[in-house]
Amino acid sequence: MFRSSPRTGKSFIVLVDIVYYLIFTSCILFNLKFEPDLGWTATVNPRQIQAAIIRIAGILLIIGGLHGINLLLMPVLGQLSSLNRHLDQRVHPEH
Repeated sequence: MFRSSPRTGKSFIVLVDIVYYLIFTSCILFNLKFEPDLGWTATVNPRQIQAAIIRIAGILLIIGGLHGINLLLMPVLGQLSSLNRHLDQRVHPEH
């Protein structure tokens, strides 16, 4: 995808990793609870299990969506990068 400029591809991957870490950290922080929900007891009940599974499913959905968007955008960004490189070579042929 970034064959003509591998450094651009590596930079893109680093930026995507940073974005993933920021999104997952924010999901975790949004879901932190410091006291039990109304109706929860000291022993685990089905409502607690369901709430935990819904949170995990939400994070997995976000991960899948981001990876899908990434897979769709990578070829487009690679083409734009190579097009930009070709245009630079036409404008500045001495490089």
